[in-house]
Amino acid sequence: MAPNTWKKIELQICNAFGGKRVGPVGKDGPDCKGTGHYAIQVKHRTCPKWLIDAMDQAVRDSGVMQLPTVALHPKHAAIDDTLIIFRLKDFKEWHL
Repeated sequence: MAPNTWKKIELQICNAFGGKRVGPVGKDGPDCKGTGHYAIQVKHRTCPKWLIDAMDQAVRDSGVMQLPTVALHPKHAAIDDTLIIFRLKDFKEWHL
């Protein structure tokens, strides 16, 4: 990974939501400010292949006017703690 790549990723994602990158504030708040209802934490990591495959399947299986979505439920977690995952480009098309 090139130096500061994660900073560039944070900046691009914050910009996509109409906000600004806050910088290194640790656990004191979200990574972006000015993003309205969204408190965004950006994580730049290698995604597991199974997660990429799940999103590819959601994209393939989605119909017209459907937002491809992966619901990731952690074992032993409450149903309301399920993670809902979208691709940024699809989310922007629907909500931003």
